[in-house]
Amino acid sequence: MENMADRFHNGRKNHLAKLTAENVREIRATHASGAAARRLLADKFGVSRRTISQIVHRRTWRHVA
Repeated sequence: MENMADRFHNGRKNHLAKLTAENVREIRATHASGAAARRLLADKFGVSRRTISQIVHRRTWRHVA
C-alpha cells in the first residue's frame, strides 16, 4: 500500500512508467518552445522518439495538463 501512495505522490499512475507527470509537462513545454528536438528529449528522458511524439500529441499521458 505504501508503494501505491508513493507512485501517486511521484505523479506515476503506472508502476512501470519511466516518466512522471512533471517530466511530461517538461517535455511538452520544451517541445512547444522549440528548444529541443524529439531525439534530444528522448535521449534525455531515456525513452523512444515515438514515446515523445505520443506525449506531445497527447496520445498518452492525456490526464496531465
